[in-house]
Amino acid sequence: MDEKGLTADTNPYELNRDHPAAQELQLSMKAIQTFVTGKDVDPTTSGEYLKRIWERCLLRRTYSSVDPSFGSNVSGERRRIGESLPLLFTRRIICRFTETEQKTYDELSREPLQKLAKFLPGGRVDMLKFIHTKQGSTLTFALPGRDEIAKQLAVICQGSPKLRQLLQMIASLVVLSDKKIGIWSSTPANQLLLCACFRALRIDAAIYTSELNPEERKDLVKRFTTEVDKCHIFVGSYSVGSIGLNLQALCNHSVDFDSPSNEGQSKQSIGRFRRISQPFNVERFELKAILGATAELAVAMTGTIDKGEIIYNISSWYRIGDELIEAPDLRVDHLPVEQRLTAKELVEAILDIRRGRQEEALTNKRWVTEAVASDIPRDASLE
Repeated sequence: MDEKGLTADTNPYELNRDHPAAQELQLSMKAIQTFVTGKDVDPTTSGEYLKRIWERCLLRRTYSSVDPSFGSNVSGERRRIGESLPLLFTRRIICRFTETEQKTYDELSREPLQKLAKFLPGGRVDMLKFIHTKQGSTLTFALPGRDEIAKQLAVICQGSPKLRQLLQMIASLVVLSDKKIGIWSSTPANQLLLCACFRALRIDAAIYTSELNPEERKDLVKRFTTEVDKCHIFVGSYSVGSIGLNLQALCNHSVDFDSPSNEGQSKQSIGRFRRISQPFNVERFELKAILGATAELAVAMTGTIDKGEIIYNISSWYRIGDELIEAPDLRVDHLPVEQRLTAKELVEAILDIRRGRQEEALTNKRWVTEAVASDIPRDASLE
């Protein structure tokens, strides 16, 4: 007490909030029993002191909360947590099929898509229910051997533009720049596939799954966050590992291999790297396949599928650049009715905007698009 310029009868709740001894003394049992719960303490004063104790005990913080690690500036204002966080740069990369893959997909999907829906005036959609089963066929080529790593990867990458793009990013960030990277997936199968590819390339990668016991999880996180030469790639799941972990120590790059089930999971996953103690700006990459964008389309609809018909309630929508505006709105009220989007045009506009045409893999200067090897074994039944 003497070293801090205080006496035994000093009221710690009257000290300045930034006083070095305030927090320790205000939470002491002696101070609480003397100045908060004592018999002669005024109830109003006791309530004010309890507020200060509660502030010290409160664990939940938001972006607008005061950052406790910084004091006041010259004007007496406190720094907010949102101001202390590193900047976040999000880049959406569109992973396109090769010409051969696109042709194969178009051929396989043409008939099912024609049976799926037919757009009619007024937003009405006739849904035709069908069961489409692709009969399995015998492989007409020999699978690569156990030691033929390059051929194994070629087969896996065939038909997966996302994986091809991701491997280019791994080569740039991990192999050439010696950086660590976190990858998020929505399914355990994708986690296993990605980790198997990385280990086949002799890149130290680890999967964070529910099957790991607490000690194994702790060891994995420790290797990723404290050891520079180990565990270069963290393969996590939106459902397991996207909440509560502090992964920012040695990593500021995050990749969304596929889409989370909700926006909350997306924010939680990037929050593992974008934290106050992160010394660098955080770079996040969203890998999108053109066809995967349809999975993110949600439309309010009424009707009964059993009747084979669904009604979409579509109001008056207009597209201005890359923004969709619903009337009435001053920005579109003066536009002619002919520019109003039909049901089909609205769906196409949503998909077009969601694809993020501002930056596509084909025009991305950071990574080059490499041609897929022509000697990859193919299933003749799909030709």
